[in-house]
Amino acid sequence: MQVLPDLAQRPSTPTPHEPRLPNSETVVPVLGHAELLTGITAQITKVELAVGGSRDPAQPGDPDPPFDYPEPAKPDNTALYSELFRVDTEFGAIGTVAGAQPGDPPRASVRINATLAPEIGGPVVTLREAGLIMTKLEPGEGGGEVVALYNHVVFGGPITKNPELQMTLSWEVMF
Repeated sequence: MQVLPDLAQRPSTPTPHEPRLPNSETVVPVLGHAELLTGITAQITKVELAVGGSRDPAQPGDPDPPFDYPEPAKPDNTALYSELFRVDTEFGAIGTVAGAQPGDPPRASVRINATLAPEIGGPVVTLREAGLIMTKLEPGEGGGEVVALYNHVVFGGPITKNPELQMTLSWEVMF
């Protein structure tokens, strides 16, 4: 598997209740965000949510998370700091939202959801970071898969998921 390098960085659009954190985006330059996210021309075969942090107790093969998580995620990251697992995502319909300033053109928007089911992760999972992982087919016959990290975020503090809790993480991506 080949990992695409980071080619662009854009600031996140925070809601009034969340801090502004830079997001790491891996973008194929000749494609727009809409094509990339919908897979129309990018031949995207899968979009997953990767979750990083730690488990208590740790399971065999778990990575050692950094003692102090860097905050925010760095734009040149091609992987999470301490990935534990991945889950499938669901896409909402592409819609439009008003521009950021009066007179700005409307922006396209899509919501991407991933559900962490109660049985995922083990006894207790401490979430510290997440990112969307896109798998794309390389062009040409016999082309393999390319994996790209898109929109890596590090949470401001640990988020604990107990085994009986179902959690849904949502991304609203605007372009």
